[in-house]
Amino acid sequence: MVVQLLLLATACVAQPAWTRQDLPGITWKEKTRVVVVGERVLLLHGRHASRLHADGRIETWRYALPLTITPLVSAVDADQDSFWMVGGPSGKTFRVNVHNWHVEHQAFLGAAGAGVAACRFRNHLWAARGDGSGYWAQLVDGKWEPRPPLVIVNPLGKFSSGLHPAGDGIAAFGDHHVAWFDMAKQAWRAKADVHIVMRVRPAIGRGGMSTWDRAKDQVFVTLGKSSRSLGILQLNQRRYFHLRPRLPIALRESGETLYVDGKGGDRRLVLVSIENEARFSIPVRDLVRIGAKDQKADGATEWEVWNSAPYGADGELIRERDGFSNMLVVGRQMYTQRKNVVRRWHLDRRLHSKNSAGHHYGSEWITLGAAAAADPTGRIFLCTGHDRRIWALHTARRLDGKPVADAGAPDIEEMAVSELPELPEDTGGNTSLAWTKAGLVAVLSQKSRGLHRLDEGAGKWAQLDALPPALNYDAKYDLDVHADGDALVVVSGDHCARRDVKGVWTVLDKLPFRATTDGGMSVLDPVRRKIYVVVGGGSRDLGVIDLNTGTAELQVAALPDAVSVHGHRIWVDQVGDDRWLYVYRGHDSDELWRLRLPKP
Repeated sequence: MVVQLLLLATACVAQPAWTRQDLPGITWKEKTRVVVVGERVLLLHGRHASRLHADGRIETWRYALPLTITPLVSAVDADQDSFWMVGGPSGKTFRVNVHNWHVEHQAFLGAAGAGVAACRFRNHLWAARGDGSGYWAQLVDGKWEPRPPLVIVNPLGKFSSGLHPAGDGIAAFGDHHVAWFDMAKQAWRAKADVHIVMRVRPAIGRGGMSTWDRAKDQVFVTLGKSSRSLGILQLNQRRYFHLRPRLPIALRESGETLYVDGKGGDRRLVLVSIENEARFSIPVRDLVRIGAKDQKADGATEWEVWNSAPYGADGELIRERDGFSNMLVVGRQMYTQRKNVVRRWHLDRRLHSKNSAGHHYGSEWITLGAAAAADPTGRIFLCTGHDRRIWALHTARRLDGKPVADAGAPDIEEMAVSELPELPEDTGGNTSLAWTKAGLVAVLSQKSRGLHRLDEGAGKWAQLDALPPALNYDAKYDLDVHADGDALVVVSGDHCARRDVKGVWTVLDKLPFRATTDGGMSVLDPVRRKIYVVVGGGSRDLGVIDLNTGTAELQVAALPDAVSVHGHRIWVDQVGDDRWLYVYRGHDSDELWRLRLPKP
């Protein structure tokens, strides 16, 4: 047995630590589910059940499971001596006694899909079929009796899957929206009355897990997708918090292997990793809720989680499958271009425009090729990636034409919008807009590689130049244009080039990193003349380009967690005497990180 402390510490101050216990007895790679029966921790894998002892020994029993463990099978404890298994092509239901391995076959739930989930509420078994179906039922006298269909934003199995006791009912989620079934009324809350909004979306089948902590009626969740993100649902208070220390490993595909062990103040949150052949654990009391009074993103980092309110409306959850999003800041207002609407969020007051408020583009959501930029007067330039149209949102002008001095500053839906001359080329999927001393410039097409400028006086676009051949420009790598005084700087892939006021390009040496289009993004701090580059692609890496020296460095795992999702969500802002670097991570999370930059 090997036990290690994974210290998350600064040089001087010790932080809470995860404990690692190596498990050489893990000899399989199959999806695994943990079920705790009384004092026994069972690892269910394939057709096998293995008991995990406190000292790390793994004892594989000779009995065969009645169902093969796959993503279509769920398991939950029945009492101190047995557990339930539900799922498979016909939704078979079995109760297994761990003492004599007596297997009792019950009724058929019906064809189960990905995300099938079962939970025990006051000694009764409940289950949802998963696979995006709203069907769920209660096992009564050996038969499944359907209950009112799930009233939920996305049913179990769509993106996530969770089904847990919650006070006098059951909580369920198929994404980051948590629904609640009132047991006394035998009815779900209305869809509009979401019980809790989580600030992550656990990725089903990719390390997204959840487990109920019976002692406090709370649920721990992991995001997965190669991240270290960990959170807690406080069901009785209807709140969610991000937690630190984050997980000691990046979760990918270990099955459902998160559980709470022990009693009272000695409870530990435990994660079994089949990939690492290890068990990681930490006392529940050592998990810190990241909140307004304690925004530190993780133990040893200086990054903060700036949007740390626990109620789910404090920012945007940037999702992998539909969350292409650009963000920029005008004053202390953050503007978000996402879906088919522009919204805003006040960075200091933590006030967000309503879901229905903002400026809509129509029915089509923005896609690859969407871009945004702002000028010093507060105009925000926007294109969607679908066509050549481009708009200016006037944050300081009212749609009704009334003077701001008389009628007041406009809410976002009251702001004037004007359409600009069409872009000169189709957006090829990797587009950048930037405001410079020459006005609005754009790079649009990987074929022409043209650098264009909008001549507002003439009402048309003109090609200013073409990107130098040494500069990578394709759909795989992020491309950003930045203003550097009178010059332009373009960062794309593993190259950076500067165009001076005379039109002469200087290409820096090959960069030690490549920012991907999946979460890669960069920003130039004009005070320090440094470009900060988030590499993206699910990594934690940060690149820094120093334009003063023409050098670049890669800071490996410098960010608190994984970053992904297409779009540009990075900026530098002055707050008092300090300059801060902000990164909105995406990756099926709502975390907005910030880092105080060192004085020049």
